[in-house]
Amino acid sequence: MTGEGRIEAKRWFQRACELDPRFAAAHADLAWAHTLDVTLGVTDDPGRSLEQAIHAAEKAVALDNRDAAAHFALGRVYILRHEYKRAIAEMEAALSLNASFDRAYYGLGMALLYSGRPEDSIPQFERAIRLSPRSPRAWTYPQMLACAYFNLGQYEKSASWSEKAVLHPNAPFMPFLHAAAALGHLGRLAEARAMLTEAGNRRPDLSADTVRSTVGVYGRHSGVDRIVDGLRKAGLSK
Repeated sequence: MTGEGRIEAKRWFQRACELDPRFAAAHADLAWAHTLDVTLGVTDDPGRSLEQAIHAAEKAVALDNRDAAAHFALGRVYILRHEYKRAIAEMEAALSLNASFDRAYYGLGMALLYSGRPEDSIPQFERAIRLSPRSPRAWTYPQMLACAYFNLGQYEKSASWSEKAVLHPNAPFMPFLHAAAALGHLGRLAEARAMLTEAGNRRPDLSADTVRSTVGVYGRHSGVDRIVDGLRKAGLSK
């Protein structure tokens, strides 16, 4: 999840695609890497990054329609394009191919959450955690549960799940951000400020605009306005 790591990953995925243009998995993971640039707000041209992501994901599915990871990658791009029905269909296709694929349950949960169905998303994130509690991406699963509960206004549960997410050693600024927002709404201001400080340590340019350009990419059900409000209570001044 480091800047250097993402750049290096994209370079190697691109090289793999060049060495074997018919290697579906390389195209799928290249799509995922471009998607991360958008969700973490580290691209100067989100539109271009999304174009690169969908091109790679569509190529992966075209090369191997029975690769669950390819369908997941395409569904993940559709979420960012706010094409939630198509995202759900791709995640369900991935699960029909691999019913134990933790990332597809996580992806399905995201598609449901950001299409305005937070209650339906919760079982999907819980399934992802049960299937792969030690995944290198495992911080994202409790983090997304925190987002679902935040959208439901259940700030105690949201804070609890965010606090689990921040325990993962490769967690970026986002789970700290959501923890700070939920704790801010709960009036637990000392804890909220501590989480906000940790978020700022991981993202020195942290501001309301940063939050809107990252969380806000998921559309009108992202809860971004209430997140910013919670962060203001936690002490966000920029």
